[in-house]
Amino acid sequence: MENGEADIAIVGQFDVEPRFAITATRLTAYPFMLMAPTGHPLLTASRVTIKTIAQQPLVLPSAAANCRAKLDECFRNAGVLHALNIVVDASNFDVLVDHVIGGFGICVMSVSPAVLKKAEKGDRSLRGIGFRNITRLFG
Repeated sequence: MENGEADIAIVGQFDVEPRFAITATRLTAYPFMLMAPTGHPLLTASRVTIKTIAQQPLVLPSAAANCRAKLDECFRNAGVLHALNIVVDASNFDVLVDHVIGGFGICVMSVSPAVLKKAEKGDRSLRGIGFRNITRLFG
């Protein structure tokens, strides 16, 4: 777009000012979800905070992932970024899910509503995973 080679683009990014002389319109928002093995106490805890999440082993999107910058910012603002126990980071959603199901840790990331619908319908690839909306913590 910047070079005039495209008239329209769909880009996944968080609420930031465009770097270019373009007009940006928000189309949708993906919620931040806590993903944990079914039965994990944080899925049903009466109160979850960034600090309680930070005390867990974490399976997170890689540093290059769009939502990771937002996660790191929120952990930093809560004063816990330095103390995170990140046991796995990966750029592939299926790899993250496999590690959560395998018990390596919990995951926090923005999740497509399509994935959440698959989980509600009992999709085999998401069996053993529980979801909790924590958008209020991460934006």
